[in-house]
Amino acid sequence: RDRGHIEVSRLLGFDPLKLEDLKKLGLDPAGGLAMVPMGDQPILIAGVSDRKALVKEITERMKQLAGAEQHGAKKHDGVEIHTVSAKVGEQEIPQLHYAFAGKYVLMAWAQTPASELARMIKLKPEQSLESAGWYKSLAGKTPAKPDIMVVVNAASPALKGPQAQAFSQHVRDGLVWAFSFDTTGIESHVYVGLEKQTAAKLASFSEGVSDAHLERYLPADTVLAYKVRANVGRILEEAFNLDPTLKADFEETMRAATDATGQDLEKGSLRNLTGNLVVGLSLGSADEINKLFRQFAEAPPEMPADDAGLPPAFQMYYWAQVRD
Repeated sequence: RDRGHIEVSRLLGFDPLKLEDLKKLGLDPAGGLAMVPMGDQPILIAGVSDRKALVKEITERMKQLAGAEQHGAKKHDGVEIHTVSAKVGEQEIPQLHYAFAGKYVLMAWAQTPASELARMIKLKPEQSLESAGWYKSLAGKTPAKPDIMVVVNAASPALKGPQAQAFSQHVRDGLVWAFSFDTTGIESHVYVGLEKQTAAKLASFSEGVSDAHLERYLPADTVLAYKVRANVGRILEEAFNLDPTLKADFEETMRAATDATGQDLEKGSLRNLTGNLVVGLSLGSADEINKLFRQFAEAPPEMPADDAGLPPAFQMYYWAQVRD
């Protein structure tokens, strides 16, 4: 991590984790940072503490990155947009647009029309994301002041392709994903505004299943846990509805198993689960993990009859609650 931090700082010419370094650039970390996808390039919005210092930094950076030394300004709908261009022969090729709005700066690469910055700055309050009903509803469920928030508008024209269509088919409004950091760890919340039918179907998958808190059976040194609470019967029904042949194959397999064992295997296994499941991963010491990797690297062993000779580098725990 330290080497990566040093390399990023070297490439940027400043330490992005030091508030003083950011302030020297004319940025105001307390003002926050936002990125808005616009086609292939994003628009960046950042808090500003010193306009002159920031313009100086932009001038130096664009000269280094693109040989862009030509500066100009033009008004779009009453908003002054600054453009940094590179001179190629007799032509000036735009490289970067930026504009100030109060204590903030908006920046975009030249592929984004300069007029788009002006449009965003001139947005009426009722046209902004902050005033969108779906956003207020979802963001209102997150912690009071998350450190990072990802917002996706399901109706955005920027969402393209088959995956975007599938997303829009089930998501009515959008998605809000919030992260909060403190000295004890990371807290994350995801809220999705689903279509009514999709929401009802998802809710039915855990209907009637009370939380058994199986995590209490995982050891304290567990580093990763995955917990599921689901109505097994409801999930089977949904799978059978999607693929009728699956139901016929499943029933035939269960009949054969019942005939072979003399027991109702379906009732004793799948139908016997309450729907509570937890999986946990525990790691041994770094030395044990390294020793295991070395053994496999030097001579990958065949699967032994038992774990004799292999250090306890990884342990996986599975717990499922049964009715009987």
